[in-house]
Amino acid sequence: MQAADFTPLLRPFFEGRKWILAGGVVAGYTAVAKRLRELGAQRSLIVAESVGTGPLPDKDDAEWIDYDVRANSMMDGFRQGAALLADPPEIGRLAIDRYDPDGTALVLGNAFIHVPAVYGRRVYGWRRPEWWVLEDKVGIDEFWDAAGVPRAPSEVVAVQAGTIRAAAKRLGRGDGVVLQADTTEGFNGGAEYLRWLKPPFGGELFDDAVSFLAEHCENVRVAPFLEGIPVSMHGCVLPEAVIVFRPVENVILRPPGETKLQYAATATFYDPPAADREFMREQARKAGELLRKRVDYRGFYTCDGILTAEGWRAIELNTRAGAGVSNIKKSIPELPLDLLQQVIVDGDWERMKLPEKAAAELERVIVEGMDAVRGGGGHAVVTVRAEETVEHDVVEDGVGGYRLAREGETPDGKLVLGPSHTGGLLRFFPDPERTPTGPSIAPRTIAAFALADDVFGTGIGLLEPAKPVR
Repeated sequence: MQAADFTPLLRPFFEGRKWILAGGVVAGYTAVAKRLRELGAQRSLIVAESVGTGPLPDKDDAEWIDYDVRANSMMDGFRQGAALLADPPEIGRLAIDRYDPDGTALVLGNAFIHVPAVYGRRVYGWRRPEWWVLEDKVGIDEFWDAAGVPRAPSEVVAVQAGTIRAAAKRLGRGDGVVLQADTTEGFNGGAEYLRWLKPPFGGELFDDAVSFLAEHCENVRVAPFLEGIPVSMHGCVLPEAVIVFRPVENVILRPPGETKLQYAATATFYDPPAADREFMREQARKAGELLRKRVDYRGFYTCDGILTAEGWRAIELNTRAGAGVSNIKKSIPELPLDLLQQVIVDGDWERMKLPEKAAAELERVIVEGMDAVRGGGGHAVVTVRAEETVEHDVVEDGVGGYRLAREGETPDGKLVLGPSHTGGLLRFFPDPERTPTGPSIAPRTIAAFALADDVFGTGIGLLEPAKPVR
């Protein structure tokens, strides 16, 4: 099978239907709305938190409204979005009822919708509670142990300075410890509720970190800080098989002199040693098998970890399509990945008219596609308010940085600043054909962000990359 062969198999599930695309940003649904129309669906309605950064859907593919959400942080934006889905404002209800007066539309949402119905319409491919509860980063170590996946030692303790200090002294190595919040406030991610504490586990930085976590959670997972490249493994649980893909780098940057870490998106330029790659794929497969056995899981998932000097160590599990799936979509645009995920989760994979060994073919298509066409880069949520999307071509300056491209120069990448919940979203896209494969993309991302500070006044500041240790 080829990637495009999966598209006609999806047509029976989408043709002729009305679809409400709910949550997230309008720009995030551009490709999905186009694909739905190609499959014979009616023109979609998008009900989004904000417009977002990037191309907007064609008016023939979708109409939309957005609530112009303004948030203090990424997680604040997620939670406001969830509240709007549960209880839409009048403008949302009117738009939905006008689009779907007979209540027959189905909802396609982002990965963070985990309820069976939104706006009184069924969510197609909703995430069951026993699935999303596994994203609790404080309680995941029991799962790793049951699956036989290696991890670092850890302790779960109350958010109290003395208790945390004692656990840090027991677990901390030379680089200190990482504290990860529980889900008292619900899902958290993007390293927003994570803090890196260094010895001697005291002073102003220590106190500030503990105070911050105490505002947001009751318990934290304390584990040694693991030096190495953050690497995520993506897989998919199907009724007849678990399939796994190639490593994806999680670009996590380090502001010097702070306890915070900055999540800056994903990329596939990094190549770990071949033996490590196969080891990570094996661990991801074991995790997928346990997901199916324990909670009858279906769909995409991610196993995030660090490639340390001793090998890859798991950190967290995401029971949804992770951020790295965006790299798959760009590498294999002819594969209808977003809609395929919803079909699998909703239980319709077995109703597709699939040829023999379709699961193995899907794995092959994705792995080969990701290896052949690399992508990704970095992003940063910034407080600079962007009212429209602005792009600049950039070139390498010969001394490890970037500058704006001059007329006639072939660009090495692109800087994009556009709207977001918090004000602006900065994105860096290195040109896949002009970016070396093998090394981490983090140093190039940092150089691009430094240029953005000069060009856009984004105020990101100094950052340091993770250190390769294999």
